Amino acid sequence: MATVSERSFARTLATIFAFALMALSLPALVAQTDTARLTGTVSDSTGAVLPGASITVTNLGTQRVVTVNSEADGNFVVPALPPGAYQVEAKQTGFKTVTQKITLQTQQVAVLNLQLEVGQVTENVEVNTDVPLVEAASSNISDVVTGKQITELPLNGRNFTQLATLVPGVSRGKVDGQATGSGNQAETFRYNNTGGASLSVNGLRPQNNNFMLDGIDNNESLVNTIISRPQKHSRNSEWIPASPRLRWVVPAAE
Repeated sequence: MATVSERSFARTLATIFAFALMALSLPALVAQTDTARLTGTVSDSTGAVLPGASITVTNLGTQRVVTVNSEADGNFVVPALPPGAYQVEAKQTGFKTVTQKITLQTQQVAVLNLQLEVGQVTENVEVNTDVPLVEAASSNISDVVTGKQITELPLNGRNFTQLATLVPGVSRGKVDGQATGSGNQAETFRYNNTGGASLSVNGLRPQNNNFMLDGIDNNESLVNTIISRPQKHSRNSEWIPASPRLRWVVPAAE
C-alpha cells in the first residue's frame, strides 16, 4: 500500500507532467491564426540596407494604421494583419517616400522588399505591383477561394466545405467516413448528403484537418470535424456566405 508521502509525490509528478504537456502544446496553439504577416527589407538604389526606415501599413477597409521601423539589417516585420487591402508607406530621411498597395490573404506570409531613391522625403514614388502569391517566407502549400467564387459557384445543399475541392489534392475522402456525419455521430449529420465536412488533403485522413472561423478554433472533439458553419444571409433571393474568403493551408512535412 502506498504511503501518504508516496501519493503526494505521485500527484506532484502528475501535475508537473500536465504542465509540461501544456507547455509543449503552446507553440501549436500560437501558430493557429487567421491573420497575415508582412516581412521585407528596405534598401537604397545600390542595394545597401537602410536601418531605421519608417514603414506604415494602413488597412484601406478599416483605416487601422500600424507603424514599424526597419532593423539594423534593413529587415522589418508587421505581424497580425487581418486579410484585406493595404497601403504600405516607407520613409527615410534623405530618400523619397515609397508607397505601394497590396492585398493580404488569410495566414499569408507576404514578402515586400522596398527600395528607396535618394531625394526629398516629400517626394513620393508609387509602386503599382502587388505582393506575389507564392510565399517565399513559408514552406506551407496553400490556396485561397475568393469571394467571387463563393458567391457565384453553386453549392449542393449550401455546404461551403465543397469549395475546398477546388484546390488540387483535396477530395471528400471515404464516402461513409465519420467526418461526413454518417450515423449521426457529429454535427455534420445535417450535411451528410453532401459529404459533411469530410476533406482528405493529399491523402491524409479527414481527422487531420484543422478548422478555424475568424481565428477561433472550430473543431469538435468527437471525430475532429467542424463545429459551426459560417452564417449565410439572403441577398436578392440568393444565399451568400457571410465570410467572403476561405483559405486552405497544408503545412510542410517536418
